[in-house]
Amino acid sequence: KGPTIVRFEEPGLPVTVTVYQLQQLTFASEEEVIIPVKELNRMRRDAVEQLTRLRQEPPHYKRNQVLFKETAPKKEDGKKRSPQLRVLCRTLEQVEAAAGTKVEEIYADFEFVKDYPQAVALAHEQGKKITLATPRVHMPGENGFLQSILKANPDGILIRNMAGVYFYQKEGTQLPLYGDFSLNIANHLAANLFLDRGLERVTPSYDLNIQQMIDLISHGPASKVELVIHQHLPMFHTEHCIYCTFLSEGTDYTNCGRPCEQHRASLRDRVGMAHPVRVDAGCRNTVYNAVEQSGAEYLDVFLARGVHQFRVEFLGEGPEKVEEVIQLNQEALEGKRSGTSVWKTLKALNQLGVTRGQLTH
Repeated sequence: KGPTIVRFEEPGLPVTVTVYQLQQLTFASEEEVIIPVKELNRMRRDAVEQLTRLRQEPPHYKRNQVLFKETAPKKEDGKKRSPQLRVLCRTLEQVEAAAGTKVEEIYADFEFVKDYPQAVALAHEQGKKITLATPRVHMPGENGFLQSILKANPDGILIRNMAGVYFYQKEGTQLPLYGDFSLNIANHLAANLFLDRGLERVTPSYDLNIQQMIDLISHGPASKVELVIHQHLPMFHTEHCIYCTFLSEGTDYTNCGRPCEQHRASLRDRVGMAHPVRVDAGCRNTVYNAVEQSGAEYLDVFLARGVHQFRVEFLGEGPEKVEEVIQLNQEALEGKRSGTSVWKTLKALNQLGVTRGQLTH
């Protein structure tokens, strides 16, 4: 006649309270049997113990075979281009100093977008192109910052987030758009994605060491890549405002008195290094490494692989230091000095991005 199916449903709450609840029990037997209630309870307790052991075990990961079709590198036009050096400035004094050098284009990355029109006017008076940077983070309701950048009439826009890409392309701006490191472009596929989207050049992620950077430019459009070879590396970004907390009795931008407009703050670490803290238009803070670092050591490697666009970035340097850094790196690009002499003269950390990797000299 086939197996006898007996179905039990436990009424009410279980006798022993656990994270599990017995809702239904199905029993199959070839013959008629009698099962005591205590046996059912024993089976339930045993099931609870087995389930508990399974919950405590670490997850077991399985590596799946992924079929990946390698894309062919985009062909370059074969033209040999002269090295170009651009300068990112964070103060009007730095813009003025950079405008007096041989660089043809200046980036402005100011804490307050209200200062951008003055920077544009200053650069144009010296016959220099100037590109304005968006804030690194974009929150809902902050399109006004992006619109203010357009009203300043720059020669280009350095985009730090996907919201900026979407906004300016939706606006139909005819200004050239450049992608910065915070777009997290870490391989040639990502680089091609943004270039195909309409960006004219991109700066790879700072997470790449020298070996990984070589891999990217070897498979991607090297002529469209701009590398940062001198900077104070941004270590982390936070919504917590150091200035409001320690230099004000207020709680936010509405009542803090804007101490960030009159003061400069740093965070001192356990070894005594003071790491500068800078704000952006949305009152967010970025903490920068106290020690500047240089990637000039690898200029010959990059030039040999078709990269010709480079950038140096300043933080709180004065005009004399700005001119010195530009001159040293310009001479290295022109072959008048070695990259090693650049970082040794500046007493900078010899490193590209977050880590040096294994390819060292």
